[in-house]
Amino acid sequence: MTRQLLPNRREARTFGLNWYGTDFTVSIGLFADGMPAECFVTGAKSGVEVQSLSRDGAILLSLALQYGAPLDVIAHSITRNPDGSPQSFIGALVESIKAEMQR
Repeated sequence: MTRQLLPNRREARTFGLNWYGTDFTVSIGLFADGMPAECFVTGAKSGVEVQSLSRDGAILLSLALQYGAPLDVIAHSITRNPDGSPQSFIGALVESIKAEMQR
């Protein structure tokens, strides 16, 4: 499988995400067809574990998308609470991106 590289300039969307009382800013770069291609997360206090986990999770999500993993498949695969909500920050990130893409 080959990684789909992105052009230097591309459309992007930015939105907020609150997870357990912490505000994050999420930016998603889009492929030419409008599908999500990459993700950047900022907002947690520097040096806090959730900052590194959120950033690394966004990198892994970006790589999965660039290698062709559909966002719906990723969303279906995340760990969920008994009520169906995502259990982790990465799950919340994926669900937020899905919601943003439906706007």
